[in-house]
Amino acid sequence: MRHRRFKGQGTPIFAQGTPADTMLIIARGAVAIDIDGVKKREMHAPEVMGEKALAGPAGRTHTRGATATCVSAVVELLYLRRKDFDALVRAGVIDDESVARVRRGSTRWGAG
Repeated sequence: MRHRRFKGQGTPIFAQGTPADTMLIIARGAVAIDIDGVKKREMHAPEVMGEKALAGPAGRTHTRGATATCVSAVVELLYLRRKDFDALVRAGVIDDESVARVRRGSTRWGAG
């Protein structure tokens, strides 16, 4: 996993419709999730977002289904890139049951 820090309320983290290849864990702070310009929820450490980027078939390009922005003054994220996730699956570090949990988690809440 890698680390990234964002500073300033309202700072964009990612935008709806942009290519997605990372799953993120909120390590510190709060993040607003908007779909089609409407705030759907607020997420806090240690929640996970963007897991759909890891859930689909390898080689498939995923796009972000929501926009994420900083609610708190500082947001720290840990993130896992799709290529690193796939390498861990191939090596057997991440088993089939864990992959299934990621896939189930990616449908936990929708745009509706």
